[in-house]
Amino acid sequence: MKRIATWTCLTLLWLAACLPAAAQRTAADWEMDFDGGVMWYQLSEVGTLVVATKGALNGIDPQTGQQKWKVESMGNLAAERYEAIAGSPLALVKDKRGLFYDYQVLDLFTGKILCNSRDLGIANAMSAYPMSALNAVLIYGSNKMGKMVLLCADAATGAKRWEVEKFMDKISEVIIVPPYAVEGGKYFMLATSKNVFKVESATGAKVWEADFKNDLVKAGPGLKTGFFTLEEFKDRVWFLTQDNFTCFNLANGSYKWQPMKLKSPISNIIYDKRGMLCATSENDDDEKGGKGLIGKLAKAATDGNKARMMSLDYETGQPRWKEPLRLSGDLVSSAYYDNNSKIAVATTSEKGKNRINLLDLERGEYLLKDPFKVDGDLIDINMTPKGVMYFTTDELNILDVQTGKDNWAKSLKFKEGGMGSYKDGKLYIYGDGNFYRFDPATAEYTVIAEKLAFDGKERPTRLEAKADGLVVRSDQNLMKIDLSGKKVYHTYKKAPGKSLAGKILAGTMAVASMAMATSYAYTAGATKGKVSYSDTRYLESQQASWSNAASASFAEMNKRFKASVNADNAMAMLTDLDAGVGVVLLDKNNGKDLRGIVMGDKDPDYSIDEISRLVIYKSSRDQLKAYKY
Repeated sequence: MKRIATWTCLTLLWLAACLPAAAQRTAADWEMDFDGGVMWYQLSEVGTLVVATKGALNGIDPQTGQQKWKVESMGNLAAERYEAIAGSPLALVKDKRGLFYDYQVLDLFTGKILCNSRDLGIANAMSAYPMSALNAVLIYGSNKMGKMVLLCADAATGAKRWEVEKFMDKISEVIIVPPYAVEGGKYFMLATSKNVFKVESATGAKVWEADFKNDLVKAGPGLKTGFFTLEEFKDRVWFLTQDNFTCFNLANGSYKWQPMKLKSPISNIIYDKRGMLCATSENDDDEKGGKGLIGKLAKAATDGNKARMMSLDYETGQPRWKEPLRLSGDLVSSAYYDNNSKIAVATTSEKGKNRINLLDLERGEYLLKDPFKVDGDLIDINMTPKGVMYFTTDELNILDVQTGKDNWAKSLKFKEGGMGSYKDGKLYIYGDGNFYRFDPATAEYTVIAEKLAFDGKERPTRLEAKADGLVVRSDQNLMKIDLSGKKVYHTYKKAPGKSLAGKILAGTMAVASMAMATSYAYTAGATKGKVSYSDTRYLESQQASWSNAASASFAEMNKRFKASVNADNAMAMLTDLDAGVGVVLLDKNNGKDLRGIVMGDKDPDYSIDEISRLVIYKSSRDQLKAYKY
């Protein structure tokens, strides 16, 4: 999912970057020096500011600047060896001792190391997996006797629940995907390079195992791998890698589907009532084929590296259609019509070409001889009484499903802008200084405001539909109109020096998101209708199930999670202030300054937490400053 995924990703990142500030001040609310320098810093979901230095990992209260805890054994910790566990107040830390590794679970609220794989008897930890449904962490490695051990530690207390020796046959047998809880967490699925297991969560005992050889699963954006279940079929579990797809009987491990060898990995699944619609990716054959003449021959053998769509019978896994259908690129969006018997599929290719086709789901046939080409990057498609609305960065129009042509003789075109946001079932669009409202129920659009351009020759980067109006922004411009089209305000702050496009975004990306709880909830909501409901259910269950752990740290994290609901109410801009370069925080409701923070740095290293209403600024190699707003 290239174009639309990028658009969604930027939407989530801007949510984390947009926040408030008041009178211009150089004095911080607190500042703190760290011996040995600040290597990296991150605000956790429980609210603790985690700061890594050469000498220790530090936990700071972001409201007061007081040190809550200090773990000297985690000094000089590289960022890639620290993993905040999503939906929890915990972190997984990987510590290297020569040729060996330890995994430690750290409570970010108290600074307590809940468990250490070495203390639990594992001499060399090979992998560790947080499991929210079990409120536990699974650790795999060798013990002091050199025997391989699978161990389960309680996430709240760090106590060992169980361990099983010789769970796998050989040291070369490794876990290839994260374990997956089934049947309400009573059991979990585990896949290795040689077998698939069903395991009893309370004891670690194997319920069954199936011989199923697999290569290591490669990470890939937009690719679907691992286990999944569906509510309609409680007796089975599906298992998907880049190379294989199968389904097991949950009771005994027998195959419900015979293993299917995939020519290309699956990137999207639509759970259609007739069969599982699986779209493969167009980009995997490049890796398999290599470069040069050999690569070209390999690509030719795989039919030109084309993506495919197939419909698989839920009971047998057998294809329902005569043969898979070619896709013009990776599937990015879809919309049912004609009593759900047909579907519009939108694709984008690696070359950036975007197309739509219409598919008869019963016959497995395209209804258009050639895919319908659209200009610009696809943002969304939606069904209307007059056909398939398609909205791109360049145009808005409706594809007539009867004729295969545009319903409107002339598209609504955008040279700049081409961004939108839904509110109360209507799509609001900004483009070329104009605001539009499109109603899917009538398949018509209305111009609600015209010629509202930005200053500084800037192009808009984001449109948000609020309760009382529309807010559109760029790096140095913020504008709001009410839903009738009347301009509420327009605020412009000149950038200091040359173009600073992306500086605010870069500042937010310099460390991990400072509002993970907010983005987590947003993602779970945003995926509904866009991806399979099993994906959505997984995102929501992660946060909900971790919350079941009975500890003060989880209770504190939940308070912060609830506070995230009303967090997105302002944005930040870099600009010249009276006393030097700094950040101005603007109220999205009225466009007024909340606070100006003088930093004296045209490229500051800072991040913003909208939940705590705080700006964290790395003012020097050894110092962090905090500004409340």
